[in-house]
Amino acid sequence: RQGELGALRQLKNVAAVGGVDARRKIRRAGAVPVLASILSDCAVELRNGSTELTELCEVAIAVLRLVGCRDDDVGSVLARAGPLDCIAWVLRMGNLEARIDAATVLEELSTQRRLRIVLGNTESLIVGLVELLIESLSFRATTSTLNALVALCSTNENRVKAVRAGALSVLVELLLQSEVAVCEKTLAGLELIFFCSEGRAAAAEHPQLITRVVQKISTVSLNASEYAVGVLWELCSFSPFLSAYYDALREGALGKLHQLLRSNCTPRTRNQAKQLMDSLQTAKLLLRRECDQPTEPSTTSRNLKHTKGTQMFLHEEGAILSS
Repeated sequence: RQGELGALRQLKNVAAVGGVDARRKIRRAGAVPVLASILSDCAVELRNGSTELTELCEVAIAVLRLVGCRDDDVGSVLARAGPLDCIAWVLRMGNLEARIDAATVLEELSTQRRLRIVLGNTESLIVGLVELLIESLSFRATTSTLNALVALCSTNENRVKAVRAGALSVLVELLLQSEVAVCEKTLAGLELIFFCSEGRAAAAEHPQLITRVVQKISTVSLNASEYAVGVLWELCSFSPFLSAYYDALREGALGKLHQLLRSNCTPRTRNQAKQLMDSLQTAKLLLRRECDQPTEPSTTSRNLKHTKGTQMFLHEEGAILSS
Protein backbone atom coordinates (compact mmCIF):
# COMPACT_ATOMS: atom_id res chain seq x y z
CA ARG A 1 0.00 0.00 0.00
CA GLN A 2 2.92 2.36 0.51
CA GLY A 3 3.68 2.13 -3.20
CA GLU A 4 0.09 3.07 -4.03
CA LEU A 5 0.21 5.96 -1.58
CA GLY A 6 3.41 7.29 -3.12
CA ALA A 7 2.01 7.03 -6.63
CA LEU A 8 -1.18 8.81 -5.59
CA ARG A 9 0.79 11.63 -4.01
CA GLN A 10 2.70 12.10 -7.25
CA LEU A 11 -0.53 12.01 -9.25
CA LYS A 12 -2.05 14.59 -6.91
CA ASN A 13 0.94 16.86 -7.40
CA VAL A 14 0.77 16.55 -11.19
CA ALA A 15 -2.96 17.32 -11.17
CA ALA A 16 -2.47 20.30 -8.85
CA VAL A 17 0.47 21.82 -10.72
CA GLY A 18 -0.29 20.81 -14.30
CA GLY A 19 -3.61 22.60 -14.59
CA VAL A 20 -6.59 21.71 -16.75
CA ASP A 21 -4.64 19.88 -19.47
CA ALA A 22 -2.88 17.61 -16.99
CA ARG A 23 -6.13 16.79 -15.24
CA ARG A 24 -7.82 15.96 -18.53
CA LYS A 25 -4.98 13.62 -19.46
CA ILE A 26 -5.15 11.92 -16.07
CA ARG A 27 -8.87 11.34 -16.48
CA ARG A 28 -8.49 10.04 -20.05
CA ALA A 29 -5.74 7.68 -18.91
CA GLY A 30 -8.32 5.81 -16.82
CA ALA A 31 -7.48 7.19 -13.38
CA VAL A 32 -11.06 7.32 -12.13
CA PRO A 33 -11.77 3.54 -12.22
CA VAL A 34 -8.42 2.94 -10.49
CA LEU A 35 -9.26 5.49 -7.79
CA ALA A 36 -12.73 3.97 -7.37
CA SER A 37 -11.14 0.54 -6.89
CA ILE A 38 -8.79 1.91 -4.25
CA LEU A 39 -11.69 3.52 -2.40
CA SER A 40 -13.66 0.27 -2.52
CA ASP A 41 -10.71 -1.62 -1.01
CA CYS A 42 -10.39 1.03 1.67
CA ALA A 43 -14.10 0.76 2.45
CA VAL A 44 -13.69 -2.94 3.20
CA GLU A 45 -10.90 -2.17 5.64
CA LEU A 46 -12.90 0.59 7.26
CA ARG A 47 -15.88 -1.74 7.77
CA ASN A 48 -13.51 -4.11 9.56
CA GLY A 49 -12.51 -1.34 11.95
CA SER A 50 -9.09 -0.60 10.46
CA THR A 51 -8.00 3.01 9.88
CA GLU A 52 -4.56 2.21 8.49
CA LEU A 53 -5.63 3.21 4.98
CA THR A 54 -7.07 6.58 6.00
CA GLU A 55 -4.35 8.58 4.25
CA LEU A 56 -4.73 6.49 1.10
CA CYS A 57 -8.46 7.30 1.07
CA GLU A 58 -7.81 10.99 1.63
CA VAL A 59 -5.25 11.31 -1.17
CA ALA A 60 -7.43 9.34 -3.60
CA ILE A 61 -10.35 11.68 -2.90
CA ALA A 62 -8.05 14.69 -3.33
CA VAL A 63 -7.11 13.44 -6.80
CA LEU A 64 -10.78 12.94 -7.66
CA ARG A 65 -11.51 16.48 -6.57
CA LEU A 66 -8.74 17.79 -8.81
CA VAL A 67 -9.64 15.81 -11.94
CA GLY A 68 -13.37 16.54 -11.53
CA CYS A 69 -16.43 14.36 -11.08
CA ARG A 70 -19.17 16.08 -13.08
CA ASP A 71 -19.03 13.81 -16.13
CA ASP A 72 -21.64 11.08 -16.41
CA ASP A 73 -19.04 8.35 -16.89
CA VAL A 74 -17.22 9.41 -13.71
CA GLY A 75 -20.47 9.37 -11.77
CA SER A 76 -21.30 5.89 -13.00
CA VAL A 77 -17.97 4.58 -11.72
CA LEU A 78 -18.09 6.30 -8.33
CA ALA A 79 -21.80 5.92 -7.50
CA ARG A 80 -21.35 2.45 -6.00
CA ALA A 81 -21.40 1.23 -2.44
CA GLY A 82 -17.63 0.88 -1.99
CA PRO A 83 -16.41 4.29 -3.21
CA LEU A 84 -19.36 6.16 -1.70
CA ASP A 85 -18.96 4.46 1.69
CA CYS A 86 -15.33 5.53 1.74
CA ILE A 87 -16.13 9.10 0.70
CA ALA A 88 -18.84 9.31 3.39
CA TRP A 89 -16.39 8.04 6.01
CA VAL A 90 -13.74 10.61 5.07
CA LEU A 91 -16.43 13.31 5.07
CA ARG A 92 -16.95 12.64 8.78
CA MET A 93 -13.65 11.27 10.03
CA GLY A 94 -10.90 12.59 7.74
CA ASN A 95 -8.62 15.55 8.30
CA LEU A 96 -9.95 19.02 7.55
CA GLU A 97 -8.68 19.26 3.98
CA ALA A 98 -9.87 15.75 3.15
CA ARG A 99 -13.36 16.43 4.51
CA ILE A 100 -13.67 19.49 2.29
CA ASP A 101 -12.35 17.51 -0.68
CA ALA A 102 -14.99 14.84 -0.01
CA ALA A 103 -17.71 17.51 0.13
CA THR A 104 -16.49 18.94 -3.18
CA VAL A 105 -16.58 15.51 -4.83
CA LEU A 106 -20.13 15.02 -3.54
CA GLU A 107 -21.08 18.49 -4.75
CA GLU A 108 -20.04 17.53 -8.28
CA LEU A 109 -21.65 14.10 -8.18
CA SER A 110 -24.91 15.59 -6.91
CA THR A 111 -25.23 17.70 -10.06
CA GLN A 112 -26.28 14.46 -11.77
CA ARG A 113 -29.94 14.00 -10.88
CA ARG A 114 -29.90 10.24 -11.40
CA LEU A 115 -27.31 9.84 -8.63
CA ARG A 116 -29.08 11.76 -5.89
CA ILE A 117 -31.09 8.87 -4.48
CA VAL A 118 -27.98 6.66 -4.48
CA LEU A 119 -25.98 9.34 -2.70
CA GLY A 120 -28.72 9.92 -0.14
CA ASN A 121 -28.98 6.20 0.57
CA THR A 122 -25.29 5.99 1.44
CA GLU A 123 -25.01 5.53 5.18
CA SER A 124 -24.14 8.72 7.10
CA LEU A 125 -23.51 10.74 3.94
CA ILE A 126 -26.21 13.34 4.58
CA VAL A 127 -25.31 13.36 8.27
CA GLY A 128 -21.70 14.05 7.32
CA LEU A 129 -22.71 16.98 5.11
CA VAL A 130 -24.78 18.49 7.92
CA GLU A 131 -21.96 18.03 10.42
CA LEU A 132 -19.47 19.76 8.13
CA LEU A 133 -21.92 22.56 7.49
CA ILE A 134 -22.35 23.10 11.23
CA GLU A 135 -18.64 23.73 11.60
CA SER A 136 -18.56 26.40 8.84
CA LEU A 137 -14.82 25.84 8.49
CA SER A 138 -14.32 28.08 5.47
CA PHE A 139 -16.22 29.70 2.63
CA ARG A 140 -15.20 26.86 0.31
CA ALA A 141 -16.31 24.24 2.82
CA THR A 142 -19.65 25.97 3.36
CA THR A 143 -20.45 26.48 -0.32
CA SER A 144 -19.45 22.99 -1.46
CA THR A 145 -21.29 21.31 1.40
CA LEU A 146 -24.35 23.51 1.01
CA ASN A 147 -24.51 22.94 -2.74
CA ALA A 148 -24.32 19.17 -2.26
CA LEU A 149 -26.95 19.13 0.50
CA VAL A 150 -29.41 21.31 -1.39
CA ALA A 151 -28.99 19.26 -4.58
CA LEU A 152 -29.71 16.05 -2.66
CA CYS A 153 -32.83 17.65 -1.14
CA SER A 154 -34.41 17.73 -4.59
CA THR A 155 -35.88 14.32 -3.67
CA ASN A 156 -38.43 13.93 -0.89
CA GLU A 157 -36.65 10.91 0.58
CA ASN A 158 -33.47 12.92 1.04
CA ARG A 159 -35.38 15.90 2.46
CA VAL A 160 -36.69 13.74 5.27
CA LYS A 161 -33.19 12.42 5.96
CA ALA A 162 -31.82 15.96 6.00
CA VAL A 163 -34.45 17.06 8.53
CA ARG A 164 -33.65 14.10 10.77
CA ALA A 165 -29.94 14.92 10.51
CA GLY A 166 -30.58 18.44 11.83
CA ALA A 167 -30.21 20.34 8.56
CA LEU A 168 -32.97 22.82 9.38
CA SER A 169 -31.15 24.23 12.41
CA VAL A 170 -27.98 24.70 10.37
CA LEU A 171 -29.78 26.44 7.51
CA VAL A 172 -31.57 28.82 9.88
CA GLU A 173 -28.20 29.84 11.33
CA LEU A 174 -26.69 30.27 7.87
CA LEU A 175 -29.29 32.95 7.15
CA LEU A 176 -27.20 35.22 9.39
CA GLN A 177 -24.29 35.10 6.94
CA SER A 178 -23.87 38.03 4.58
CA GLU A 179 -22.54 36.28 1.45
CA VAL A 180 -25.13 36.52 -1.30
CA ALA A 181 -24.39 33.07 -2.76
CA VAL A 182 -24.68 31.41 0.67
CA CYS A 183 -27.91 33.25 1.42
CA GLU A 184 -29.50 32.29 -1.90
CA LYS A 185 -28.54 28.64 -1.62
CA THR A 186 -29.66 28.49 2.03
CA LEU A 187 -33.10 29.85 1.17
CA ALA A 188 -33.30 27.42 -1.75
CA GLY A 189 -32.55 24.59 0.66
CA LEU A 190 -35.18 25.75 3.13
CA GLU A 191 -37.83 25.92 0.42
CA LEU A 192 -37.03 22.35 -0.63
CA ILE A 193 -37.09 21.08 2.95
CA PHE A 194 -40.48 22.67 3.55
CA PHE A 195 -41.91 20.75 0.62
CA CYS A 196 -42.09 17.78 3.03
CA SER A 197 -44.36 17.65 6.08
CA GLU A 198 -41.46 16.67 8.34
CA GLY A 199 -39.65 19.87 7.42
CA ARG A 200 -42.69 22.06 8.07
CA ALA A 201 -43.28 20.35 11.41
CA ALA A 202 -39.66 20.98 12.45
CA ALA A 203 -40.05 24.69 11.63
CA ALA A 204 -42.02 25.14 14.86
CA GLU A 205 -38.79 24.58 16.79
CA HIS A 206 -37.23 27.71 15.26
CA PRO A 207 -39.05 30.85 16.42
CA GLN A 208 -36.61 33.15 14.57
CA LEU A 209 -37.14 31.47 11.22
CA ILE A 210 -39.88 33.68 9.79
CA THR A 211 -38.14 36.83 11.04
CA ARG A 212 -34.92 35.91 9.23
CA VAL A 213 -36.71 34.83 6.06
CA VAL A 214 -38.77 38.02 5.80
CA GLN A 215 -35.65 40.10 6.35
CA LYS A 216 -34.16 38.60 3.16
CA ILE A 217 -37.01 39.76 0.91
CA SER A 218 -35.89 42.69 -1.27
CA THR A 219 -32.64 43.12 0.64
CA VAL A 220 -30.15 40.56 -0.75
CA SER A 221 -30.89 39.77 -4.39
CA LEU A 222 -33.85 38.96 -6.59
CA ASN A 223 -33.04 35.24 -6.42
CA ALA A 224 -32.89 35.37 -2.62
CA SER A 225 -36.18 37.25 -2.51
CA GLU A 226 -37.89 34.67 -4.70
CA TYR A 227 -36.65 31.78 -2.57
CA ALA A 228 -37.66 33.66 0.59
CA VAL A 229 -41.20 34.16 -0.74
CA GLY A 230 -41.36 30.44 -1.52
CA VAL A 231 -40.27 29.61 2.03
CA LEU A 232 -42.76 32.04 3.55
CA TRP A 233 -45.55 30.71 1.34
CA GLU A 234 -44.83 27.13 2.43
CA LEU A 235 -44.69 28.07 6.12
CA CYS A 236 -47.85 30.16 6.13
CA SER A 237 -49.98 28.08 3.79
CA PHE A 238 -49.43 24.84 5.65
CA SER A 239 -49.08 26.16 9.20
CA PRO A 240 -51.81 25.08 11.65
CA PHE A 241 -51.18 28.32 13.58
CA LEU A 242 -52.05 31.90 12.70
CA SER A 243 -48.91 32.98 14.56
CA ALA A 244 -46.92 32.40 11.34
CA TYR A 245 -48.90 35.20 9.69
CA TYR A 246 -48.59 37.46 12.71
CA ASP A 247 -44.82 36.97 12.81
CA ALA A 248 -44.62 37.87 9.12
CA LEU A 249 -46.78 40.96 9.67
CA ARG A 250 -44.62 42.11 12.56
CA GLU A 251 -41.52 41.94 10.34
CA GLY A 252 -43.11 44.10 7.65
CA ALA A 253 -43.80 41.33 5.15
CA LEU A 254 -46.66 43.19 3.48
CA GLY A 255 -44.48 46.14 2.51
CA LYS A 256 -41.65 43.90 1.34
CA LEU A 257 -43.97 41.79 -0.79
CA HIS A 258 -45.49 44.90 -2.32
CA GLN A 259 -42.00 46.12 -3.18
CA LEU A 260 -41.10 42.74 -4.70
CA LEU A 261 -44.15 42.83 -6.97
CA ARG A 262 -42.67 45.91 -8.64
CA SER A 263 -39.59 43.90 -9.62
CA ASN A 264 -39.04 41.50 -12.51
CA CYS A 265 -39.83 38.42 -10.44
CA THR A 266 -41.05 35.15 -11.92
CA PRO A 267 -44.78 34.45 -12.44
CA ARG A 268 -44.60 31.76 -9.73
CA THR A 269 -43.16 34.19 -7.19
CA ARG A 270 -45.64 36.88 -8.21
CA ASN A 271 -48.54 34.48 -7.65
CA GLN A 272 -47.21 33.35 -4.27
CA ALA A 273 -46.60 36.95 -3.18
CA LYS A 274 -50.16 37.96 -4.09
CA GLN A 275 -51.60 34.98 -2.21
CA LEU A 276 -49.48 35.83 0.81
CA MET A 277 -50.56 39.47 0.74
CA ASP A 278 -54.24 38.47 0.63
CA SER A 279 -53.78 36.09 3.53
CA LEU A 280 -51.72 38.56 5.54
CA GLN A 281 -54.35 41.26 5.08
CA THR A 282 -56.98 38.85 6.36
CA ALA A 283 -54.82 37.85 9.32
CA LYS A 284 -54.37 41.55 10.08
CA LEU A 285 -58.14 42.02 10.18
CA LEU A 286 -58.53 38.96 12.38
CA LEU A 287 -55.87 40.27 14.73
CA ARG A 288 -57.73 43.56 15.07
CA ARG A 289 -60.97 41.75 15.88
CA GLU A 290 -59.13 39.65 18.41
CA CYS A 291 -57.69 42.76 20.05
CA ASP A 292 -61.18 44.24 20.28
CA GLN A 293 -62.45 41.06 21.93
CA PRO A 294 -59.67 39.72 24.24
CA THR A 295 -59.61 35.98 24.83
CA GLU A 296 -58.11 33.74 27.46
CA PRO A 297 -54.28 33.46 27.35
CA SER A 298 -54.54 29.86 26.21
CA THR A 299 -56.25 30.96 22.98
CA THR A 300 -54.33 34.10 22.10
CA SER A 301 -53.06 34.74 18.61
CA ARG A 302 -49.68 33.27 19.43
CA ASN A 303 -51.29 29.84 19.76
CA LEU A 304 -54.53 30.28 17.82
CA LYS A 305 -55.24 27.22 15.73
CA HIS A 306 -57.24 27.24 12.53
CA THR A 307 -60.56 26.19 14.03
CA LYS A 308 -63.45 25.51 11.69
CA GLY A 309 -64.92 28.93 12.45
CA THR A 310 -61.59 30.66 11.85
CA GLN A 311 -61.13 28.88 8.52
CA MET A 312 -64.63 29.96 7.44
CA PHE A 313 -63.85 33.55 8.40
CA LEU A 314 -60.60 33.54 6.49
CA HIS A 315 -62.30 32.03 3.46
CA GLU A 316 -64.98 34.69 3.55
CA GLU A 317 -62.31 37.38 3.65
CA GLY A 318 -60.68 35.93 0.53
CA ALA A 319 -57.61 34.45 2.20
CA ILE A 320 -55.73 31.54 0.67
CA LEU A 321 -54.89 29.23 3.53
CA SER A 322 -54.22 25.51 3.80
CA SER A 323 -54.04 23.45 6.95
